[in-house]
Parts: sequence; structure tokens; C-alpha cells
Amino acid sequence: MKSRVFNWTRITLAALCLMGFSSLSADLKVGFVNFRKCIEESKMGKQQQSAFEGLQGQMEASLGEIQKNLAEITNKLSDEDYLDGLSTDAENELKHKYRTLSQELARTQGQYVQTLQDANVRVLQMLSNEVTEAAQEVAKAKGLDLVFNEEACFYYKPSMDISTDIVAALDGKFEKEQKANPAQKPPVPANNNPKK
Repeated sequence: MKSRVFNWTRITLAALCLMGFSSLSADLKVGFVNFRKCIEESKMGKQQQSAFEGLQGQMEASLGEIQKNLAEITNKLSDEDYLDGLSTDAENELKHKYRTLSQELARTQGQYVQTLQDANVRVLQMLSNEVTEAAQEVAKAKGLDLVFNEEACFYYKPSMDISTDIVAALDGKFEKEQKANPAQKPPVPANNNPKK
């Protein structure tokens, strides 16, 4: 019985909030932002994506070297003729090297996955902050009362989309920062070279 009362109370409160919002909606000026478009089309977003892909490429190259060495040892260990020509100590050393490289590969892969996840979170958080600041700037310029991420709604009029304005604001800030610090590189997340 309590859960029914609780659910009806929640539904009633939600309906009252919506009624209040709809009565004000005629006076409200609202804009919507496509966050993904802002990231993919802005110079700032492209720079961050490029830096992230560069980090990912470095890690893949490093892993590729370990995988190549491991593949060579695996081929030797599966070649009966090669093993017949080795002493027992040399074979044991080769097997030990295989185990060591396998462990190094697993550890390095784990570190790289964690590093990339952390880097992705930091980049998205930074870009989210930048889009928020740009949205405030655009809202003031256009006299908007509210700006929503388009993911928060199922439909809105295309004329309410201010994503292009956000991209322009992000590009303006990016170009200003580039002129002020031409040698500045995009921030690369920490731990881009995890310890092996």
C-alpha cells in the first residue's frame, strides 16, 4: 500500500512540475545542443581527438613490439626441430622468456586500457566544461533562458538547435588560445607511458 501511495505522490508531483513548466514555457527561450556534433566539428574537439588517437597509436606500437617478440618465441616453442637442437637449459630459458613476455603483455594491456579509459574521461570532462562555457556565452548573446543537451529530450524544433553557434564559440576560443600560445600542444593525459 505504501508503494502505491509513494508512486502516486511521485506521479502527481511530476505532473505538477510539468504543468508549471508548460505555463511558463511561452515566456521561456530555450536552446538545444548536440554535444557530439560540438566535439566532432569544433577545432578544439578535433585537436583533443587527434591527441587521444596519437596516445592510442603509441600504446598500440608498444604492444605490437611485445606481441611480435612473443610470436617469435611461440613459433620456436612449437617447432620440434628447433627444440631438438636446444639444450635443456636453453629450452627452459626460452619457456621462461615466454612466460615473462606473456605476463608483461597482459600487464601492459591492462595498464594501457586503464590509461586510455582515464584519458577519455578527462578529455570528455574538459570538453563538457568547454561546451558548458560556450553554451552560457551563446545563451547570453541570444537571450536564452535555458540550454539543454539534446539527449535530454525526444524532440525539439530544428530552429532551437544552437550547436553551430557553440562550435563557432569553441573555435573562437581555440583560435584565441592558439594565437596566445602558438607552441602549446594539446594536453596529453598523465601516465601515457605506464611502467612495465
